[in-house]
Parts: sequence; structure tokens; C-alpha cells
Amino acid sequence: MAFNLICFVFPTKSPLISFLISLCIWFAVAIAYYFMVAVFIRVLCARTSTKIDDLLLGIMRTPILIVIASYGLVESLAALPVAPSAYKFFLRLFYTLLTFILAYIGWKIIKLIVVSFGEKWAQKTESKVDDILIPLVDFLGPLLTVIVAILVFCSIWGLNITSVLVGAGIIGLVLGLSMQDALTNIFCGVAMLVDPAFKTGDLIILPDGKICVVERIGLRSTQLYFLNEHSLIYTPNSYLAGVMIINITKPTVDLKCNLEITVPYSQDLTKVESILKEIVCAHPCVLGDLETKIEKLAKNIEGMKPFSNGLEIEKMESAKTKLDLERKVFQNLQRLLEMLKRLRRELALKEQDGLSREEVGEIKSRQVTPIEDEVKAVTSAVLEWSHYKDPWISEEEAQQEEERWQAQNEKLRLLWSKLLKRISRPVLGFDVILDEEVRIFADWIAKEYKPFIPPWKEPDVSFKEFGQSGIALMLEFYVDDIRLEHFQRQSRVIKEIAQQIQTRFANEGIELSVPQMKLLFDRHS
Repeated sequence: MAFNLICFVFPTKSPLISFLISLCIWFAVAIAYYFMVAVFIRVLCARTSTKIDDLLLGIMRTPILIVIASYGLVESLAALPVAPSAYKFFLRLFYTLLTFILAYIGWKIIKLIVVSFGEKWAQKTESKVDDILIPLVDFLGPLLTVIVAILVFCSIWGLNITSVLVGAGIIGLVLGLSMQDALTNIFCGVAMLVDPAFKTGDLIILPDGKICVVERIGLRSTQLYFLNEHSLIYTPNSYLAGVMIINITKPTVDLKCNLEITVPYSQDLTKVESILKEIVCAHPCVLGDLETKIEKLAKNIEGMKPFSNGLEIEKMESAKTKLDLERKVFQNLQRLLEMLKRLRRELALKEQDGLSREEVGEIKSRQVTPIEDEVKAVTSAVLEWSHYKDPWISEEEAQQEEERWQAQNEKLRLLWSKLLKRISRPVLGFDVILDEEVRIFADWIAKEYKPFIPPWKEPDVSFKEFGQSGIALMLEFYVDDIRLEHFQRQSRVIKEIAQQIQTRFANEGIELSVPQMKLLFDRHS
């Protein structure tokens, strides 16, 4: 129909000239559409308060341009003396291209609009339904989009899929009935991968009290390493999906420990509390304010020299050096987060009407370049800190720690590289969410890359109760990384702190009531 109209407006007897005229007209339509979207529609979208229309514009602009150009090419072929079978072949090619372009648009809409905005909405509501539906849509939506696209592709090219679907349904029913348990484990395994309660390397507590390391998560079973017996446990996924699992390494790898200490009523509680905090804060494997910790550790090392052997002092001095390096890491991270905060604030102000080339150049020179240098400083500081060996871990563990932080550095560089590309060459429609992408990047640094130590994780002494033999106090502290020393770091730290308390109390003339100490295992963090 479109070709007949063109022939009516531009009559000619030459098929080649008709083809070229039709092709030029369609390409002109495509170019006009492109500039209309780039100028007029973009301005209209920039004036709205929502970002959904900007994202839709960014998603659909180029695919629709391709559809217009390809449709014009196929329509123009009608002017040439092409055999009907050949023209039908090109028409099928166009429908195939249209199918996969629509699938691409559907994929992008699900990922960037439905899931992204759905997650933000789910965070604002108390209902758990949307918390479950959004991950399902994120997982099943793109998969169903691909399946539908493949079925439409088969239909376009005349492939008979009815018998195949019927046969697959019958076979699936038979297999489902005969392999119900196996399929249950597989579906549970998929669910565990989609919404994981733990990942490989995590330390978990099973319902029977076994403390295990997750070695591998398969579709049918999960492989666990049982620490106490140095053995492997192969557990069906359906079992793990149906019981309560305690993940000790989440949300962070540090572990809270409670040490109950009972002292007679005659003791000075202020003095007792001061001594307990001093002992725990000086331990290099306990979390706390690094400035205070380094200062107390240095004082503790000086006090150890007349009484301790050279190996113990050497370990403590090495630990102090590693804490100094870690302090440098946190200082660099703090500067980086402050820079990202300023960048996000400026982007939020300027992206409302779309970023011009001049604004992008100004932001790059004033904000982005210093951040690039600070990212390099952070990765360098982390590399130096991770390379310096913890004095209590083995060479194998030291190598694993260094590799773990090299992977973190690579992820940091990759995420920053992607963000830098989006800022340097903002895509039409997506330039309105650059501030949100900066926020996501900063949140990942603060929560996933190397989390800062919050004040509430610093050592503390609290009153528990008045007992028969004295006042019960609770000493609370966090061991820095329970994965180290073959997951025995907590035991060593507890033992050393208990020994130091007994020694220090004896020197200060402070008595311990019976029961003297009680360790309470806890993981509230």
C-alpha cells in the first residue's frame, strides 16, 4: 500500500528509479523520526517529573529507527522485478527482525523499568508480596520473553511446533511423576541460586548444630564441609530450602562474642569496666576505632617487652603495621565517598533538562578526573594492605586473602569503568538517572567492597544482673574475620582475651567470683 502511494506521487516507468525513490523516502522518514525524538520528544520527557518516559525513550528510540528503515527497504523491493518467493523470504526476514527487536524492548522494559522501579516500590511497602514477585519477574520475565520470541520465529518460518509442544508436554508429565524428588531438589537449587541464603565460602549453622562451610551449591545437592570432623556433607537442596539456616558470615564476616564476667560486689565497677575495654581494644583481631586501637596496641606492645618472648612481640608489631595500612585504606575510601556524594549532587541538579556536551566536559574535569585518581589510590592501598600478611594465618590463607581482594579491586574498577562510560557519553533517556547510578556505586563501596566499622560494633561492657556471688557483667566485642585461621580465629581470640583478663585482674587485685567467666556465642550484627 505504501509503495502504491509512492508510485502515484512519483510516477516512473523504471523499476530501479522507483526502488531508489521509495528507499530515499523511507530513509528520510527514519531520519525525521530520529530528529523528532532527539529534539521534541526529549524536551517533553525532560519536563515531566517521572523518569519512566525518559527510560522508555532511551529503550525504544534506536530499535524503532531500525524497524522503520528495514520496513522501508522491504517495501521498496516491491518496485523491482523480484520473484514472489524471494520477496516472501525478505518479508520473513523483516518479521524475524521485528520479533527479536520487540523481544529486546520487552527485555529492557522488564529489567530497567518493571524490576528497577518495582524494587524501589517494594522497599517503601510493608507487604512481602512485592518482595517475592519482583525477583520472580526479574528471573522469569526475560526467560519467557526469549521463549515467546523463539516460538514466533518458528511460526514465521513455517516450522510446525504443535506436535513438538504436545510431545514435550507428555514427556515432561511422565518425567515429572517419575522424578518428583529429583525435580524438587533441582527447583529448590534454582531457587537457592536466584534468592540465595548463602553462597560458596559462607559459614552456616545447620538445625542440628553442625557448623559447616559451603563448598559448592549444585542444582540437586549442596556440598558442605563439616569443620569439627574434617568431612564433607552432601545435603539435598529440598532439605536446605525447608529448614532454618544461620549464616554466620552475613551480613559481614565479623562475629559478635559475649563474655560474661562475674566480680564480687566489693569491686569498683568503673575500674573493672576500664580494664576490660582496654584489654579488648588492644587486641588486633577485635573490631574498633582504628585510631584508638593502634594507640592502645602500641602501649600494650611496650608493656609486653619485659615479659614476653620475641615471637609474640613480633606478631603484635606486624599486626600493628597491618592496622596502619588498613587505616590508610579507610581514609582513602572516605575521600572517595565524599567525592561521589558531590558528584551525585551536581548530576541531580543538571540532569533535569538533559546534560549538554559542555556540562559533561565540565563535570569530567572538575569531578570525574579526581574520582578516577582516588579510585586508583583506593585499589593501591587495598593491594598494599592485603599483601601484608596477617601474622596468625597460614601462607595459603594469605594467598587466598590477597586473591579475594584482587577480585574486589577488579570489581571496583569494572563498576567504575561502566559508570565513567555512562557519564562521559550519556545515552539519550538514560542521562536522567546518572545520579542514581552514582548512589548505587557508592552504596556498593560502603556495604560490599570494604564496609566501615560502625560505632556500635566497638567493644562495650554492660550490666547483666545481680548474682548470688557478685555482679555479672557482659563484655561484648566483634572478632574481625571468622573465616581466617581455618575458621578458628574466634576460639584463639576468646582464649587470649580470657587469659589477659585473668592476668590483669590478678595484677590489679581484682577477684573473680564463681562462675568466673562464661562465653555466650552470638551473631546479632
